[in-house]
Amino acid sequence: MNILLLEDNCTELQILYNILKKHWPQFHYTCCQNYNDAQKSILSVQYDIFILDIQLSSASDAFNGITFARYIRSLPAYRTTPVLFNTGTSDTIQKCVNEVHCYHYLEKPYNEAVLVHAMKELLATLSNTTDNNYLTIKLLNDVTTHVCLSNILLIKANGHYLTFTCPDGSFTSNTYSLSSIAKILPSYFTRCHRKYIINTNFITSYDKTNLYLHIHNHIIPVGRTFKKELENHLLY
Repeated sequence: MNILLLEDNCTELQILYNILKKHWPQFHYTCCQNYNDAQKSILSVQYDIFILDIQLSSASDAFNGITFARYIRSLPAYRTTPVLFNTGTSDTIQKCVNEVHCYHYLEKPYNEAVLVHAMKELLATLSNTTDNNYLTIKLLNDVTTHVCLSNILLIKANGHYLTFTCPDGSFTSNTYSLSSIAKILPSYFTRCHRKYIINTNFITSYDKTNLYLHIHNHIIPVGRTFKKELENHLLY
């Protein structure tokens, strides 16, 4: 699970991160201290939760936590993604609820028990609605991990193993074969080669003549057997 933290105060950001990491070490956290960094982050990572500071002291009113929440709500992928606001004052709470439909708000200074309780409730809600967006995989060191399907760029077969590549790294498992995992993936995945399954949401270019495509900085071959299926998929 990917969580974005937007907090301009370095000390408060570290406290928030430490609390979350202590209770949920398996999650991936992106820490941003300004609007622009947060905006850039969502271009490369699909986030499941946003925790946003309302008042960014170094920013104008046009670039505070609420305006960032308005921005992510304008994106189809984030219209229902949970948002938790941090605030040192209660006069903006009504705006948070009415305008961007925040899940919850947390008053500063951070109270660990309150934060943990809010997160547990949020995660329980998510588990009831998005279980099918996560895949449980055993890695080669016998560690079990949960991967967000929408965050996978591509899956490559290497003999009896599959390598899953995400924006922040890759991992290898022998839990599935390419054929078996293809049956349980969402519709935005498609097979483009005997060794590759790709997330079509991340395709940046496709060369029909030379039969290859780009996903981020990866060049993926397109097999002639899968060319028609891929192109039909890209029409929708």
